[in-house]
Amino acid sequence: MFNPDKDMTRIIFEILGREGKSISSLSRELEVRGFKFHRLILTGYLRALADIHLLRERDVPPAKIYVPYKSLQRDIYEAMAFHVREIEADEERAERLIKYGLYRLFRRPLFESELRRADTRPAIDDIEAAEEDVSETRKYLSRRGFKIPKSMRAFVYDDEGLEEDYVKVLEELMLDGHDATHLVRDTRQTRLL
Repeated sequence: MFNPDKDMTRIIFEILGREGKSISSLSRELEVRGFKFHRLILTGYLRALADIHLLRERDVPPAKIYVPYKSLQRDIYEAMAFHVREIEADEERAERLIKYGLYRLFRRPLFESELRRADTRPAIDDIEAAEEDVSETRKYLSRRGFKIPKSMRAFVYDDEGLEEDYVKVLEELMLDGHDATHLVRDTRQTRLL
């Protein structure tokens, strides 16, 4: 059931779209994508999402339609990639900044699956993390519920030339995450003497 690239809630929201779907329609679409659930489990999951106000149930006899209240926020990987690409036009530099940003933020090696979630891939010249660091990171993430296959490589990104851009991206992440972009003054006013 666990997919390291996307969690189940995001997949369900992606399938539901803005219009929503019935349980049977959602179940069929999930099966097409390789997820097979018993209807009772899927129903329970959808009701739990409705209980925490992520979904809305609409009765359309003989079915119930589940509709998202609003789209899910981007996860940290998607948000990092989005904000980096907003401030950096050069795709090669943007990819380096995404990797560096996540590496600095998490303070640990990044696995290939995490890079994919940020819509990037390891480059030929990326530095693989030492096996000891990879092993410790894998144990750390395992204790937090994330299963990382032993065959998956991890990388370190230490590029001091990106520090200033990294700070800009953190500012954008913070403002966007707290819906505070409207509080930022866009221009600086100068006085005429």
